[in-house]
Amino acid sequence: MKIHKPVLPAHRDLYYGGAWHGPSSGAYFEVTSPGSGESLGQVADASAADVDGAVASLDAMLYPQLRAKRLTFGRSDCNYFILADPEKLQQILLNLATNAIKFTPAGGISVRCRSDDATVTIDVTDTGVGIPPDKLEQIFEPFIQVNRSLTNVSHDGVGLGLAISRNLARAMGGELAATSTPGEGSTFSLSLPRAYRPVAVPA
Repeated sequence: MKIHKPVLPAHRDLYYGGAWHGPSSGAYFEVTSPGSGESLGQVADASAADVDGAVASLDAMLYPQLRAKRLTFGRSDCNYFILADPEKLQQILLNLATNAIKFTPAGGISVRCRSDDATVTIDVTDTGVGIPPDKLEQIFEPFIQVNRSLTNVSHDGVGLGLAISRNLARAMGGELAATSTPGEGSTFSLSLPRAYRPVAVPA
């Protein structure tokens, strides 16, 4: 991961994680694809991303896939801000949701949010076929696709989506993890540093 010279205007001061942080340096991170080293784009530094807006935007993007498989989609209010690149946040959420739809033959998908003082966690849960316990870490390796034969469907792709999503999460100071029960479904949990609306630093 490389840090390049500043190319973005400084952001307003942010209050997050219980401490004041001054204006961003304007630096960005160049994130590369696991395995190939191909650039995945730039992750901007220190931006307060609106979680609720990112989650709400999934409605229109997922509707055709949900309708085609007759799946339900539920989401909670996610009235939080996180310290993240808004574009990459949406990319991760879309990757997780479309992956959930792919491996859910019936039932539905849900997106729920929870937080503490320092972290916001977004849980993407499905009622799909699930993942064996011994494969929960393997699925985040590049070019790996676990054979979820219960779907009885051939899925295309090179297995980079989850590896990319975890790399992007970690580049933004967060984490992506999974829990699952075979035959019942899976939950992918994206955790990122909590931020608050950009405000002026008190004198």
